Amino acid sequence: MMFETCAVPQGMSSKMIVVRRGEHACFFERWDGQIERTLDITVEPHASCTCVTLNRAGTARITERGVVGEGGRLHWINVTCGLDVQH
Repeated sequence: MMFETCAVPQGMSSKMIVVRRGEHACFFERWDGQIERTLDITVEPHASCTCVTLNRAGTARITERGVVGEGGRLHWINVTCGLDVQH
């Protein structure tokens, strides 16, 4: 299993993750930004991904999208501690 930490840097508003066919990946993403941001995850067929997202922004608009191929799995855990967050 692959483990990767992907923190989105301040000022960067989007991130795209692709888990390739047959891979198993686990990602941790922390967001402290104050702007709109998007996270897209694509899980190819027969792959799996667990993604933990920790949002500590005071105010933000967050969009998360996932696409899962046949036989794939995406487990997404969101922890949002912001004051005024649209998710």
